[in-house]
Amino acid sequence: MATTYVALDRYARNAAEWRLSGDIDYRALKYLFESGDPFLYLVAAPLGHLALEKYLKAILIADGMTAFDPRRLARLHPASD
Repeated sequence: MATTYVALDRYARNAAEWRLSGDIDYRALKYLFESGDPFLYLVAAPLGHLALEKYLKAILIADGMTAFDPRRLARLHPASD
């Protein structure tokens, strides 16, 4: 039975794109929090969490790591290293 390999996606090593996506989420959460509407706070809080995760991922990639699902590591194509 042949092994089916997976490759890294185009964002696996792209810190700039993760940072940009985090910036967009941050701007949205800031807008929602500054609205003064408490019901919008419930929507803004998860955006803050998401923005933080994206910023952390960008930092890790910039430091030389790769964003990849570790459960798929065994199927990673050898040329992706």
